[in-house]
Amino acid sequence: MVKSRRSIIALYASSENDAIGFGMRSIAHYCEQCGYKIFYLNLDNFNDKKFNDLMSVIDCGDVAYCMTWCGIGQDMALQFEGGLKKNLWEHLNIPMLKFHGDSPVYHIERHGCVPNNSVNIYAWKEHFELSKKIFPNSESISAQCESLLYYDSLESNIDFHAREKGKLYFLKNGRDPGSLQRYWREQFTAGMAKQLRDLSSEVLSIGLRPGKLKMDDVVLKFFDEQRIDLRGNWSLLCFYIAQMDDYLRRVKATMVARALLPLPVVIQGEGWEYLDAGGAAAEILPSQDPGLTEELYRTQLGVIDMPPNVDTGAHDRMCRAAGTYSFALTSRNSWLEEVCPALNKAAYVFHPESIQAAVEAALKDPGLSIELGRHYGRAFRAKYDPRDFVNKLSLLAEMASMKDARPAGSNPR
Repeated sequence: MVKSRRSIIALYASSENDAIGFGMRSIAHYCEQCGYKIFYLNLDNFNDKKFNDLMSVIDCGDVAYCMTWCGIGQDMALQFEGGLKKNLWEHLNIPMLKFHGDSPVYHIERHGCVPNNSVNIYAWKEHFELSKKIFPNSESISAQCESLLYYDSLESNIDFHAREKGKLYFLKNGRDPGSLQRYWREQFTAGMAKQLRDLSSEVLSIGLRPGKLKMDDVVLKFFDEQRIDLRGNWSLLCFYIAQMDDYLRRVKATMVARALLPLPVVIQGEGWEYLDAGGAAAEILPSQDPGLTEELYRTQLGVIDMPPNVDTGAHDRMCRAAGTYSFALTSRNSWLEEVCPALNKAAYVFHPESIQAAVEAALKDPGLSIELGRHYGRAFRAKYDPRDFVNKLSLLAEMASMKDARPAGSNPR
């Protein structure tokens, strides 16, 4: 019988807008509701005291698993006599659940099988499927988990009438697609820079359409037409996929921001200096403290979302909006069509006129927008139970801890 262990170690570190800390706290919140004790460990300025605190928790012998964001802390080691080092999580057989909010082509070394009793967890089917292609012989487990509610609020605590006086916020940092193209020209030969430009044109012709996008298939097809086979070189293939994924995100975000400039909305984030905002009706503000962002979801008319290049799950802004019964105007996608068709009908496609029309419709009838948000919050809760999420984490951790289990047929009689 597997011993019941009731503590969870949550690793985190500093990040832009506290994304890592917020993610860990959000998951840990539901783990606590299911009876787990959480030990938070900030790996910034890691020192002997923090290490001793960690070992004190482990020595109690009731650690179910460690969870982390994008493999932070996966290389932590124990040092033995003679200078021998062993991975802490492997040596003590503490499963590590590694949550990934992005494609495995970014920080590829954090998606592998370190430690070998780890589980790589993805939010979107696209990323989960791509990880299986990149790591076909991985010793660790990979999995996809369903969407999780953020900012879980009681509907009765929301002042829906007050939202009618609020604004729509586009919460996004700007990144100029032109600067990436300049990087290609400056860092690579003329031939390779042209290749990247030609590939980016091919990606744009496909990637702005609604629906699922398999970037690896697009890239492989492009090179196949040049009679170049990259299937055996995943390192190089991931480079091209990452470049194209980044470029497409930049184009989409810039398209949304430019379409919003003539409208009375708020664009909040860093890096929008490259936009010509002269005479704009939109207000451009710097990013703010995460705590203030939560208040924004609770009090304003709603948010404008631009998900990464995915179609099969909820972006984190959509999870926050659901948690606060908030209106969220996003791009049309199959996940939202399944969860809340009415909200998907209000969504935009990646064309300036569609973006502007969707925003103008939301502003014209704020009461309807607010009710759509309310309906969306209910629909999300009806589909996703956080207890199912926590139970799946427990199951995955137990599976990972059995990595060195006895082979089939050796069960006791």
